[in-house]
Amino acid sequence: MSVTAFSSKEEIVDHLKDQYIKEGVVLTTKRSKEAVLWLKCDRGGSYRNRYHLSDETRQRKTSSRLAGCPFEITCRLKDGVWVVTKVAGSHNHPVGIDLAGHSAVRTSESE
Repeated sequence: MSVTAFSSKEEIVDHLKDQYIKEGVVLTTKRSKEAVLWLKCDRGGSYRNRYHLSDETRQRKTSSRLAGCPFEITCRLKDGVWVVTKVAGSHNHPVGIDLAGHSAVRTSESE
């Protein structure tokens, strides 16, 4: 990825989301501070079992779209411009197959 500077956090987020959607990867904000931004694959993370149910005690069969994907992009504000400082991890799931199942894509299309 070439070094490109952006004047605002919104610009860099929009640019990265547009670039990665072409590759079949949907990015979401993992965490954001005033001068640092972390974006992650929307398949990253895992669900918490809040009610401590097992497969035997659960009433319905469930599934998860989360795959624990470690892919992450770090952006920082340096000298008044936003730049990508780190792209870490790789995807542990197939990418680019069908984006219709990604809720982040469906919500951005309706806006």
